[in-house]
Amino acid sequence: MNNLDNLMNRIQEEGYYCEYKQISDVSEKILFCGIKDNTFVVKLGREFYIRTTDNKYNIQYADSQLGLEKDFTDPEELIKFVRQVFPIEE
Repeated sequence: MNNLDNLMNRIQEEGYYCEYKQISDVSEKILFCGIKDNTFVVKLGREFYIRTTDNKYNIQYADSQLGLEKDFTDPEELIKFVRQVFPIEE
């Protein structure tokens, strides 16, 4: 199991939806994550993408139509960031 698999499991434990996506012809896999609504569709604006590059986790997400990204070296810090930016409503 690689680092992205471990991260996927941790994010799913937090209650987020995750699946691998392939970007065009690039062999790199990215992790597509988000919060699903009551119809089991990922809510618009509540999704984010994670990839690993150079021993870092890179998260890409949108905020008010701005494409943002941030790098983390510690997966726990990334998960803490996800909880803050994408809180799951009870």
